Amino acid sequence: MIELNALLDWAIGDWAIGDWAPVDGWRRLALDIAWQTTLIGLLAAGLLSVCRRRPALRAAITLVAAGLFVAAPLSTALARYYGWGMLAAPAAPLAEKHDADVLLSGVQIQATAIQLPAGVTTEWPAPKTTNATNTSATTNRIDVAWRVAATVWLLLTLGLALRLVRSALGVRHLYNTAIPCTDSALLATLEQASRTLGVAAPMLCTSPAVRSPALVSWGPTRLLLAEGHSAINDWQAVFCHELAHIARRDGQSRVAMELLVTLLPWQPLAWLLRREFRVACEQACDDWSVAAGADPVELAALLADFIPQRQPPLVLGMSENAPATRNRILRLLAMQSSPQPQLGRALAVSGWLVAIILLIMLMLSQRGGPGRVPTGGGSGGGVGLPPWGDAPIATAAAGVRIPAEPYPRKAYLVQPPDVLLINAVKIVPKPPYKLATQDVVKVDVLGTMPDQPISGSLIVSDDGKINLGFSYGSVKVVSLTIDEAQQAITERLKETLAQPKVSLSLGRSSGQQKIAGEYVIGPDGDVNLGTYGSVYVNGMTVPEVRAAIEKHLSEFLDSPQIAVAVQAYNSLVYYVVLEGVDGGDFVIRSPWTGAERVLDSLAQSSISGQKISLADCWIWIGRPGAKGDSKEPDAKSAAEQILPVDWQAIVNGGDTWTNWAIQPGDRIVIRRRGSGPK
Repeated sequence: MIELNALLDWAIGDWAIGDWAPVDGWRRLALDIAWQTTLIGLLAAGLLSVCRRRPALRAAITLVAAGLFVAAPLSTALARYYGWGMLAAPAAPLAEKHDADVLLSGVQIQATAIQLPAGVTTEWPAPKTTNATNTSATTNRIDVAWRVAATVWLLLTLGLALRLVRSALGVRHLYNTAIPCTDSALLATLEQASRTLGVAAPMLCTSPAVRSPALVSWGPTRLLLAEGHSAINDWQAVFCHELAHIARRDGQSRVAMELLVTLLPWQPLAWLLRREFRVACEQACDDWSVAAGADPVELAALLADFIPQRQPPLVLGMSENAPATRNRILRLLAMQSSPQPQLGRALAVSGWLVAIILLIMLMLSQRGGPGRVPTGGGSGGGVGLPPWGDAPIATAAAGVRIPAEPYPRKAYLVQPPDVLLINAVKIVPKPPYKLATQDVVKVDVLGTMPDQPISGSLIVSDDGKINLGFSYGSVKVVSLTIDEAQQAITERLKETLAQPKVSLSLGRSSGQQKIAGEYVIGPDGDVNLGTYGSVYVNGMTVPEVRAAIEKHLSEFLDSPQIAVAVQAYNSLVYYVVLEGVDGGDFVIRSPWTGAERVLDSLAQSSISGQKISLADCWIWIGRPGAKGDSKEPDAKSAAEQILPVDWQAIVNGGDTWTNWAIQPGDRIVIRRRGSGPK
């Protein structure tokens, strides 16, 4: 058994690395179901062939095998998930730096380090494999085959589930059409049979939908007889047979067997167990009836009378078809000694103990540790180990898949709490503008006195006037438009001058707020522009931010123009987590600038003040999975990646393979060796 499990691990290991059958994934579970149910079914078939003379034992064997069909794959999956197995993972040698064959969980892949010409830099690529195109095409075909098989499985299961529903509706119809039996002789015979077998008597009813006695054990158990009650001499034997089904709880067991073939419609051994169970149940009940005093020959004669009267049986009803009844007749006619109708407590308990021992053996035959480099989330390294277990760091790093470009190069989207630098290029009040106190206006007048010219900037005083000079006096211009103020000044100067020509323009508005400086994007995604209100900019590019602010200001200003730049990228960060420092954890939050690698981040994260030697620590990057195309902030992310860091190779050997490029949201975890996860 252990060798079979190891062979299976070896056989699918390469596909597991290629995401064909991910470890503990549904495809691996499907493979476990296939080979484990086949193994258990063959063992059960062998035992059934040996126990042909004991129908009660055969029925018990089929039930135990059916339970193992479900429990075995689930228990082995749990054993792999929690690392309960005892089978050791194969030792993996350290990977060489150039053209090294890396042994990863028992599967060889080719890891090649690329040497670049001087002056040329690029992102570290993922390990290359030979015949990548052919491998990808093969993987795609296998993936299509998996999907087709899963679809067929689902359709078959759905069809059989509908079959069960149809049978349940048939049982309900029998309930609705059944009429309580009032035959006192039959009721007395049923009561006597129930006392003989020590079973509570069910409700005796008649139904036009049946042609032979049938027991329906769903809900309140009812024993249905055909209308007219066929001429039967030995009702005692018939009732003992039907009551034996109740004593054996065959109704519930039959439902379990039907659910088994519904879940595993493609497994022929499941259908074999179902057929053997139904036959064994009927034969075991015949044994109960004979043991209660019925004559085997007379009981066979009764069964022969029922054969031409049978209708197609309900799936969930306790009745059988004609071929099965013929086999029972032959068995009764060949019976020469008193049968053994009951299994016995010792034999029943021992059967389940054997099943439990088999389950434990299957669980212990799994890998006892992580064994493979995790391609998804979780930190299953175990106490004192990193997430990749006891595999060498070089081996774990060789199995990491990262994109050629670590972070997509696309337009930056501003988010809280980024800081924007905004400067106004053109801010002109929207006409018609009315002058207010402290406004500055520019006045130029022709035709003035030679020694008293009027030219320059004048301030609107607090009383709303501008002073034109000693000889010309003051003019009230507050609340007037520029044209109205120019006309008022002209009328005032005509009192002194012959033909004054006035030119008036706004120099500066006192009520106009300056738009210049740093603006923080608030938690609600808005930028507060003071008296001009707030503008929502979350998730926009810089050009989109500029357009949104200019559109908002156009409600107050005439064709405003502004310049926008990102002053501080505060929304993109990564974390450095030191586990077990001074009895606790220490977390450092650092902004992401787009060029950091592991060595840069550790140098910038102020961990030098902590009393910890990185040479005595496990270091890795926990990278959250992408959210795909979902725009929802709480959308479920894909599984995270674990990127091991070989600190000794980076510092002492100059091998920068694991000096990974940092991405936003990364967690650089530093754990003391042997301390174990929290």
